[in-house]
Order: sequence, then structure tokens, then C-alpha cells
Amino acid sequence: MIYNLLFGFYEKTTDFIKEKINDYFSTTPEKGMVEKNVFLFGEHLFFLLFGLGLFGQEDWLYDISMMWDSQLSFSVCLYYYLYITRYVVQTKQLEGGHKEYYTYLAHHISTITLLSLSFFSHSRIGIIIAILHEYADLFLLPGKICHRFYETRDLEFLNTASYLFFLLFVFVYFYTRIYQNGYIVYYLRSSEIFTNFTKDSITTFQNHIDLITCFFFLHLNLVIQMIWQVMIVKFVYSISSGNPAIDEKDNSYFKKKKKF
Repeated sequence: MIYNLLFGFYEKTTDFIKEKINDYFSTTPEKGMVEKNVFLFGEHLFFLLFGLGLFGQEDWLYDISMMWDSQLSFSVCLYYYLYITRYVVQTKQLEGGHKEYYTYLAHHISTITLLSLSFFSHSRIGIIIAILHEYADLFLLPGKICHRFYETRDLEFLNTASYLFFLLFVFVYFYTRIYQNGYIVYYLRSSEIFTNFTKDSITTFQNHIDLITCFFFLHLNLVIQMIWQVMIVKFVYSISSGNPAIDEKDNSYFKKKKKF
């Protein structure tokens, strides 16, 4: 009942959009190959544009020294509600048999927890990390879509585009999810709260338990991103060495052997 009240509308809306996408591709050669990625691309694009539309003119979005302040407004509440709802629905829909199920589950739970804690005490940092996490998939997903269309249409420029998109994804992923996330964690680690633990450290911990909890989940999220970065590097090495790369469902991703 509570789930339907809080998150049911988003789930029904996304199910409706997925159904329309499936209907569109039901009579095309790409049936069953691109629908999920098309939906995910649209979802990532929506949340990126929505976030930038609400907060793109705010100085704190680009100045790390202003990140830790919190100022609730209608736009902040709306963004957090939709973003948390998105991850709650995705967590519910995770497939238990997926080989990366527990990694995805840990990532989603840490993201929901981090966003929930950030909302009440440090709303800006949650928004910044959420927006940063949208960029990379806007290159990965078109790469996958282009490749699937190349498989069915045999148009060489789509094959080339898929490689270019994926190369851009590798660099954007590292910058937004490893470098920027790591810099945020380092900045927090260097803050007065963590550098001045003395005999009053217990009191300090009690007064800042929300921030310290956020710090823990920021670390967890960063570790997961680094694990995925290693998988991405292995993926790139597989392609560059002329071996067919394998996607998360153990399907051959690039059927043509190609060296960069």
C-alpha cells in the first residue's frame, strides 16, 4: 500500500513507456535487442536535463566549497523524490539470477541511503553526485543501440559509431564517477570533522553522525564504481586485442573483431 502510494505512479508510468517502446520495435528486425537500452537512455537523459534545468544556474553545483550546505526548496524536494523513487523501483525490478545482482543491489541500496541522508542534511552533495552519474550512460547506451542496429542493418557507420560512443563512455565514466567522486570523498576526508578527532571524538561523532554515515556510503559507492571501472578496462582490452567482448548477459557484444 505504502509502496503503491509513494512509488506506484512512477512504476506505472515507466511500464507504460516500456510497453510503447516494445510495441514500436515489435515489427522491426531489432525486436528484443534495443528496447531496454532505448528506455534507459531516455531515463538517463530525462534526469540529467531535469537536474540541470532545476540547478544548472546554481553556483554550488560547480563549487565544492559550497557543496555541504543544505537549503530545502520545492525543486530540491521534487528532484530527490523522483530520483529516490527511480532507484526504489529499479531495486524492486532487479533480476535475482543476474551474475552482478548483489553488486547492483549494494549500489542501489547505498545510493538510496546516501540520497535519503543527504536530503535532510546535505542536499546539495546528493544532487551533485546524482547529476554526475547520468553523463556516462548517455554514451554507453547509444553505443549499444548503434551496434544492435549494425547487426540487423549491416551499416558500417553504425559499427564505427558504436566504438566511438564506447570510447567516449570510458573517458566520461572515469572523469565523472571515479575522479569527481574521489575528489569529493577526499575533500570530505580533509575536512575539519575528520582531521580533528581528539579525546572528544565520540562527541564529534554523535554531532555529525549523519555526515559520517554519508561519508561511509560515499566510499561504498566509489568502491563499486571502481570495480565497474576495472570491468570496463577489461572490456576495452578484450576489444583492442581483437577478441569478441561479452556483455552482462554473456552475449557476444561486438561480433566483428577489430583493433583500435
